[in-house]
Amino acid sequence: MRADENKAPAVIDDNKCSPQISIPNPEPEPEFHNFMQLARELRLVIWDLAMRDEPYHQPNGIGMRYFIDPIALREYVKVGDDPISPNFLPAICSVSEATKEEIIAVVIEGSKFMVASIKDNAFLQTFLKAAPGRLELCRDLSFDFFSRFPYGYEKNSDLELAVLCNGLRTIKLTFHFEPLTYLVMESEDNMTLSRRARSPNELLENFKLQRLLDCRSLKNITIEQTSQHVMEASRAANDLGELIKTKFSQLSPPQHKASTTCLTPIPNVQVPVRIGAGNPAAVAVFGSICNGFKSPDAARYNAACSGDVLCDSTLSGFLDGVG
Repeated sequence: MRADENKAPAVIDDNKCSPQISIPNPEPEPEFHNFMQLARELRLVIWDLAMRDEPYHQPNGIGMRYFIDPIALREYVKVGDDPISPNFLPAICSVSEATKEEIIAVVIEGSKFMVASIKDNAFLQTFLKAAPGRLELCRDLSFDFFSRFPYGYEKNSDLELAVLCNGLRTIKLTFHFEPLTYLVMESEDNMTLSRRARSPNELLENFKLQRLLDCRSLKNITIEQTSQHVMEASRAANDLGELIKTKFSQLSPPQHKASTTCLTPIPNVQVPVRIGAGNPAAVAVFGSICNGFKSPDAARYNAACSGDVLCDSTLSGFLDGVG
């Protein structure tokens, strides 16, 4: 036997024979995209996300949140705020002149504006007319002292503002119980007085509510009255809501050359009563909600309407599918 036969076989270390080559695999560096080169629709979504539910303070110190709480214009009017550049605009409006109007557009479209006086009305009009396109973006108006409109005027300034905002989707008209009713003497013996509901046609005329029919983009109308104890006021408000709904149902469908099937949408009409002073969120809805469209065929129209009574603390809910 040869001596080399007793030797153990050689072990070949592949690592030593063929050294591995280390190939780095770094993470890709983020690529910066010019914000203004993004599609405008995407930029608007980004601005909305940046502001939604963000806190801010009214001039009276009360904390509010963007797109959640209404913008109470009277608080800004009281302190003499500038309607061209009001203080309810978020700080990011000052980031760049190139993006300022885009951000303001998102604020207008996402906010509810509460108008409590003729001064508030003028303030909001000045703000909305300060740049092209703002009026069309206003979606939600709340007139919390609507019934203070003085009789005898040819036009109702609140409704004229609503018509100017031709993209308006939601409007709330708040009535005190007194303008909805009148006093009658029950007995001459004891001079007892009681309240009676005013007719819906009288209220329509007194407050120039026929003008609502020119708000062709409306989806939701709320007629709120402020006393749960005066049933005649509730009756008057409910009858008024039904009359307004009927008036919308009688509008002729728009004439479109391309199609004869386009129908005029009938807004939801809600008639809540405010439960407790300063608590507009607690409401009971007495009115019926119409979920249909205007049709020349009365049967189709009636079938599209529901008579359900709702209780809705948010006073929201739009017609599904209405553009």
